Amino acid sequence: MSEKVSRTLTLKVATCTPDDGRTLADLLMEAYRAAPYASDRQMELGENTGRYRVLNVLKRRQNVCVGVICGYTRDANQNAVDIAANNRSYPIAVLAPQRDSQRHLEFVEGLVYIAVLDNYVALMTQQSITQGMIEEFLTWFINGHTDLNVVITLNDPQRPDLRNYDMSKAKSLVFRNDVNVSPAQRGGGVSYRASGTGWSVIETVMRALGREPPDFGGLRGEHDLDQLSVEVSISAKRIRTDSNSRQDAMETIANALRDVENPPVTFLFKDGTRITLSEYRVSKRVELRSVNKIPDSEEARITIDYWIREQVRTLSRADIQEP
Repeated sequence: MSEKVSRTLTLKVATCTPDDGRTLADLLMEAYRAAPYASDRQMELGENTGRYRVLNVLKRRQNVCVGVICGYTRDANQNAVDIAANNRSYPIAVLAPQRDSQRHLEFVEGLVYIAVLDNYVALMTQQSITQGMIEEFLTWFINGHTDLNVVITLNDPQRPDLRNYDMSKAKSLVFRNDVNVSPAQRGGGVSYRASGTGWSVIETVMRALGREPPDFGGLRGEHDLDQLSVEVSISAKRIRTDSNSRQDAMETIANALRDVENPPVTFLFKDGTRITLSEYRVSKRVELRSVNKIPDSEEARITIDYWIREQVRTLSRADIQEP
C-alpha cells in the first residue's frame, strides 16, 4: 500500500577522538570497503540476544556518502528478510507488524538514512532511534574495520547568525507571499483578521524594527484579501536611523524570523548572492512516498543528499569554525 510517511532530517557534526586527520566520510568508506557483506557490518545488541543493527548499504556520490542503518531480530519474521551470510545487503521489504500487545521487536526495528559530507552528518530517523544508538554503531563499525580505536560523537553544528556573514554588501531583504484572512471569536460575534505565514513574517519584521505592522482594518470575510499578493522589499541602507550599520538591521530581522516556519524571505547582496533563512535550519520535517511504511529509497536518498549539501553550503558561507 502506497502512502506518505513523515521523517525528521537533523544535521550534526561528528567528532572523532582521537583525531587522526581523516574525515568521518573517509573513515566510513574505508570500513565499508573492508566489510563487503551485510553480515560483516552488523553489530549484535547484547550477548546472544539475536538483535542486530546493520549498515545495510553505503554509497558515495561525489563527496557525499549516503547509507541505510537498520535493526532486526533474527527469526522474528522470516518473511520480512532473507538473512544469508553472502548477502551484500538485506532486502528490506516491510516493517513487520506487531505480533501482540507485548510489542516484540520485529524486522525492521528501526530504519535510518544517513548522509555524511566530510564531518557533517545528516540523519533521517524514526523516533525509536536515538543519537546515542547511531554514535555507538559508528564507533563500533569504524573500530572493527579500520586500524583505529576511536570514539565518534555527534554534536549540534554551530548555527550561524548573520553576524557571521559579511553583511556590509547586503543590498535588501525581499519577502513574497500572500496574506490570508481567518475568523476570530470576539465577544458575541465574529471578526476577521489577517493570518498565515505571510502575515506572520510581516508582523515579525515590522515589530523587530520597532514599527507597527500594516492595519488591514475593515475585513468582513475570509476572501477579502484573496486578490492581494504581497511583495515587501526593505532596503538595507537606512533601516535603522539610530545606527549606521546595515549589518545590525539585517541581523535583527534574521534572528526575529528564526521561529517562523520556512519564512519566504531572501537576503540579496550586491554581487548577486542570495541567502534564504530556510537554509539555516538544522532540523526539518519531510514527507516521503512509502510502501508498507518503508520510505521510497530513491526519494529518501535524493532528499537527504540534497539537504546536507544545502546545509553545509550555507554554513561554509559563514565565518565560523566547527570544533
